[in-house]
Amino acid sequence: MRGASLLLAALLAGCASPPARYLVGEPYRLGGTWSYPREDFALVETGLATRHAPAGWNARTANGEAWSDSRALAAHRTLQLPAVVAVTNLETGRTLLVRVNDRGPANAGRVIGLSDRAATLLGIPAGGSAQVRIAVDGERSRALAEAASPADRPPLPIAAAPRAAVAAESLDAP
Repeated sequence: MRGASLLLAALLAGCASPPARYLVGEPYRLGGTWSYPREDFALVETGLATRHAPAGWNARTANGEAWSDSRALAAHRTLQLPAVVAVTNLETGRTLLVRVNDRGPANAGRVIGLSDRAATLLGIPAGGSAQVRIAVDGERSRALAEAASPADRPPLPIAAAPRAAVAAESLDAP
């Protein structure tokens, strides 16, 4: 009995997801297209949504979280991770808040990849796609960014103005 409870505890510990890590990231190439991640708390896009299929159950996402098809999760090519996005299926009128924690979808013609649970709730059939409107929930997304530890939030690079010698010249009276 004791061995079974230790085995169960070990299995559950292995399933625990690490805390969210804030990530903007470097430019990358996916599906033959370059993407340039950026922090954007006001993004609104319209386009196709599809189901996102990462490399297996409990696979790690781009920001280190565990992917789960039973949760309302999503993948986006350029948003900061994590972010909260309102996804509206323009064909059914259904709207759902999802947590964006991965990069994708691989097809450049799609604006967002959804977990099976999110796609089902929005009325997107298995293997299908739908026209959607996505809008970042700025308040919730900022709260997620601020909740990340300072070590996870790299400072934004700010280029200083070039310094040069200042030259002075006297002008003749008019």
